[in-house]
Amino acid sequence: MRDRSTAPAEPPLTPAEWRNLGFRISEVSPVHGGYVTADPTPEPDFDMHYGLELGVVLSGRMRRLWRTWEAELAPGQVWFCGVWERHGWQVLTPGCRHFVFVLLPQFLLHARFQEAPDLDWMAPFAVPPPERPRLQGTARREIVALMRRSEPNLSTANPQRAVSLELVALEVLLLALQGWTPPRRRPPTLPEPHYALVNRAVEIALEGRQPLKAREVAQLVGMSPAAFARSFRGLMAISFARFALRSRLAQAAAQLVGSGDSTAKVAADWGFGGTRHFQRSFMRHYGLGPAAYRERRGRPPA
Repeated sequence: MRDRSTAPAEPPLTPAEWRNLGFRISEVSPVHGGYVTADPTPEPDFDMHYGLELGVVLSGRMRRLWRTWEAELAPGQVWFCGVWERHGWQVLTPGCRHFVFVLLPQFLLHARFQEAPDLDWMAPFAVPPPERPRLQGTARREIVALMRRSEPNLSTANPQRAVSLELVALEVLLLALQGWTPPRRRPPTLPEPHYALVNRAVEIALEGRQPLKAREVAQLVGMSPAAFARSFRGLMAISFARFALRSRLAQAAAQLVGSGDSTAKVAADWGFGGTRHFQRSFMRHYGLGPAAYRERRGRPPA
């Protein structure tokens, strides 16, 4: 496991990545999941989505990447991804098998047991990646045994699969939480309604091609500007204005690489007030101008 603070910048999100990818979750079906078997990949893939992600490596090895940190995982080790947290993965050995749960945040906020009223299911997803639970020794063997034992219930042929997914997800989380103490200082858990409202604000940003003001979006999602600013930063660790700008820059970068459009057209398509404004913003975010970025990534056929 090592710090990525000096690593090269992540590649920009493609337009598809800016959509809510992966599993379709809802209040009726708050947990989805499935087995994945994959062979080594030359470069990491990246993703981000509203649902919390919990994964277990069952065989082989893989690498998980976050913005400034990465970890190589072996069988029995787990990973966590928070709401709209960009994350990457790279399979390192042939036939690497893992199971991925994607959970609606509200599912964990509702998970309360009288025997452990203070158990914070959200904590592993809310703290920075280096501080999240890392299973070792007996716990790793137990979690692999649990997943193997649960495989018939997690089969798509099982009519009670939805219930099994919820129960197994909580069992995996419980094993991960044993012996782990969350940092004394960590972001407070948001009130339940705020998750859905912030998620809607993120979707508005991802769909937008023009600059958006936080005050206008707060009104659209039904929050006061002050509450919206606190909730958005509390969940996303970034202001709405910066997130919305990053969204437009990432999609503009994808258009630069994926089309033969001129820089001026790309700037206009994504709401930048002229080529000079676009170039300044692009340079601040990616460390090089649009033309140099396109040359480095490979200009598509005209």
